[in-house]
Amino acid sequence: MAHISDAEWVFMELLWEYKELTIAQMEKLLKNERNWSKHAIISFLKKMEAKGLICFRIEGKTKVFYTELDKEQIKREASVGFLDKVFHGKLGLMVSSLVEDDCLEEEDIEELMQLLEKKREEP
Repeated sequence: MAHISDAEWVFMELLWEYKELTIAQMEKLLKNERNWSKHAIISFLKKMEAKGLICFRIEGKTKVFYTELDKEQIKREASVGFLDKVFHGKLGLMVSSLVEDDCLEEEDIEELMQLLEKKREEP
């Protein structure tokens, strides 16, 4: 999988949520969140298409963009890539970093404990 930039993640999340969007629809959805011009949006979309992240079809004179990539698979691949790059593939090192930096809320700790217990109980 190609590297997905922070800006590209914004578009991927939109397309996973809405399934299909035109440039005008994206511009409207991003108006309050980002200060991107129509030309910047088009530039991002062209790069993403070249990377194989998104596709489009023509309806009349309008391009309708969508992605065929599975959200959960892409997130798993990005997580593993991040873990490998930043923590040399060591999950314990990442978790200890989060714990030492006081990044975990009580509900995060509880969720992690439940996930670990569930994994431990699997055959």
